[in-house]
Amino acid sequence: MTGPARLHLDWTRCDGHGSCAELLPELLVADEWGYPVARAGERDPVVPAGLEARARHAARSCPLMALRLLPPARGRPAPPERTAPLSSPAPR
Repeated sequence: MTGPARLHLDWTRCDGHGSCAELLPELLVADEWGYPVARAGERDPVVPAGLEARARHAARSCPLMALRLLPPARGRPAPPERTAPLSSPAPR
């Protein structure tokens, strides 16, 4: 099972050019200093399927390569249920 792609901003690279917020206004808005912020306030906002191509374009257009599209997360199998106690009972 896979989930939706996410948009990640590397704050150590970003200089607040604002081009990503201009190219992807559905997901990003520029703050008062020009730095992009997710509209919903998420750290790595979910990219709807219809916006993936535009998100890729915004990431490629970032002059400092601070924006990248994270691939959908791969589902991990659930851990096996424990049938034995976590610790052995004390001897009597």
